[in-house]
Amino acid sequence: LFEYAHAAGIDTAFWTSQNLLYAHAGRFLDGTPLHFFLSGTGLEPYADYLDGADDGKLLRRVADQLPALKEPYLAVVQLANTHFPYAVDDQDLPFSWTHNWRAMDAFGRTAIRYADALHRQDKIVAKFLAGIDRERTVVVFLSDHGEQIGERRRTGHTWTEYDVEVHVPMWIDAPAGALTPVESRQLAALREVPLIMLDVAPTVLDLLGLWDEPALAPRRARWLGVSMLRRAPPADRAVVMTNCSELFSCSSANWGAMRGTRKLLADADDRSWHCYDLADDPDEEHDLGADACGDLRTLAEAGGRGAPFGR
Repeated sequence: LFEYAHAAGIDTAFWTSQNLLYAHAGRFLDGTPLHFFLSGTGLEPYADYLDGADDGKLLRRVADQLPALKEPYLAVVQLANTHFPYAVDDQDLPFSWTHNWRAMDAFGRTAIRYADALHRQDKIVAKFLAGIDRERTVVVFLSDHGEQIGERRRTGHTWTEYDVEVHVPMWIDAPAGALTPVESRQLAALREVPLIMLDVAPTVLDLLGLWDEPALAPRRARWLGVSMLRRAPPADRAVVMTNCSELFSCSSANWGAMRGTRKLLADADDRSWHCYDLADDPDEEHDLGADACGDLRTLAEAGGRGAPFGR
């Protein structure tokens, strides 16, 4: 996205509170064209390796620098404090103060701290949004992953493809006049439609006015993602899923495939594939068996991947 925006003469910026030494994440940004850039260690030289520098301090810097970007611009802000060990406001702990955490097991105590960390982030983000020009700014909010806290006997992420780890919040806030009435109705119609991360880039390019750029035509034809401002994804779209990447290794080998609300998944500790229909079983408690997911097993095992178990 940064490279496409830069090629179109659009200002770009990336601010993150993450310590980019984590998993060598900074290498992912090598050569990225940015007018503004700041990482956790640039903000705090000894930023925590796991949950980075203070998100509130980062957002104050962002608010100061945003007005210097020429409109339209593409600016990405990455917050890190809800990563383990979950930064909290010691003076505002609505969940810890109302529960006897000493009587809880480790999963319970972790869940309480995580809830307090989310509460802190909500306050920080709300204060930031209240301080920027909301009449001219479209905000796209999403997360990179969920968090398992005992639901499948583990804590954290990169373990499995269950929704508790891979289903993330997303919302788009656009001021009046930023979207056409048709675009607004289309977004609203997608509220309950299964979407994937691959839909984010086309949507952002559309918001920037670049989705119809002729030079992008060869690439558009190969992308599985759709612009959420235009249409719903094809009902028969199937995608391979994993909680791993070339950048971040997995806690446990895991992958699968998904079409609509039907999901096939497995990890290294399994002995077979599992199939769930999220429409009827959002908590993924009733395994339908691999055959119920049709050709998703073939898709998941294609390209030499095989299965993540039995290795």
